[in-house]
Amino acid sequence: MGKDRVRKTSGIAVRETARIDDNKRLAGIAGRNSATQDRIDSYRADAASRTVPRMELESLIRDTPWFGMVPCRAAGVDFVMLHANDDIVARDWLWIGADGCEPDMVRRWVVWCRTPGLVPAPAEPVAEIVAEIAEQ
Repeated sequence: MGKDRVRKTSGIAVRETARIDDNKRLAGIAGRNSATQDRIDSYRADAASRTVPRMELESLIRDTPWFGMVPCRAAGVDFVMLHANDDIVARDWLWIGADGCEPDMVRRWVVWCRTPGLVPAPAEPVAEIVAEIAEQ
């Protein structure tokens, strides 16, 4: 019985098939992330004893993608960045560490986030739209 036939005959079977497919994808991502973490650990150990050329790092990054949350800490604040192998800041944080991507700028960003009133409140129409969405 193929997928098309299952879809026509049973909504429950379709949901179960989708759940199995999702679990397989998640397991694949977890496996690739685990392999990538091993490469990151090796890279950091290597970088501690020598200056690694940026092109060498770029090659490692290209060959070992990461999809998921990147734990971060800056200026005494813990946070995460979602990285779908598409964010240079999260990528450098993951591979190089806390000071991997513009450390002074990241520390300023944390201070700005902690400072009430530094960022002006959104215009009224935007605030109303956000409030309506939040109520739904």
